[in-house]
Amino acid sequence: MKNSLGKRIAIIGPSNSGKSTLAEKIGKAFGIPILHLDQIAHKPGTSWERVSELDLIEAQDQFLIKNNTWVIEGNYSVCMSQRFGHAETLIWCDPPLIGCIGRYIIRSIKSDPDRVGRLKDAKHEFSLALIKYTIFNYPKNRSKYLELIQMNSHLNCLHMRTFSEIKNLIF
Repeated sequence: MKNSLGKRIAIIGPSNSGKSTLAEKIGKAFGIPILHLDQIAHKPGTSWERVSELDLIEAQDQFLIKNNTWVIEGNYSVCMSQRFGHAETLIWCDPPLIGCIGRYIIRSIKSDPDRVGRLKDAKHEFSLALIKYTIFNYPKNRSKYLELIQMNSHLNCLHMRTFSEIKNLIF
């Protein structure tokens, strides 16, 4: 299969929109290294305790330096401009929020330790704070994403508005 997405792919979108699964699918299909930002933005074995912004930026930058090709999924606006500046393609997973929340609840109930993108040894999966964040902050973040996309006109931008579009992007 030919990779028409380019060598450096950034994936953004709300929590539980399918970013991690899509990144894995692309990475495996084309043999591209994958970085799940949640895994470097939080301390393993905690209840999703954040690392410092400086540590997050440094970890992402090291990944960018080390790899000529990559798929990076996650948001984290503090390091988004570096990522977008190096990316060739941006995939914006933007399905209906009610679906994202439903997926989060199901994911939390299942609590699969092998879930793609999961924080290693996370202490818990469910958080009302994440549901509130998704509902109230994502609409604001959408505006920021639109601005960043306009500022990075070099990007091939794919705006995926449904779970079906996200699922069927590659296969």
